Amino acid sequence: TNLIKMINKEQGQTIITITHDLDFALKSDHAIILKDGKITNIKIIDKSKFEKLDEASIELLHNIGFNRR
Repeated sequence: TNLIKMINKEQGQTIITITHDLDFALKSDHAIILKDGKITNIKIIDKSKFEKLDEASIELLHNIGFNRR
């Protein structure tokens, strides 16, 4: 994750990752959520306002394929 952020900042490169790891995804600045190959949500992740996900949100993310370590 640190290497990806360094490349993004130092070289001004946009980095696109695809993951089912919720913890990794939450380290991003933006998230595009897909279900069955279709965009279901586009989210800007504001870490200054990030709160712990409630159980309902975690269950929803599990249902679309995200996993927590």
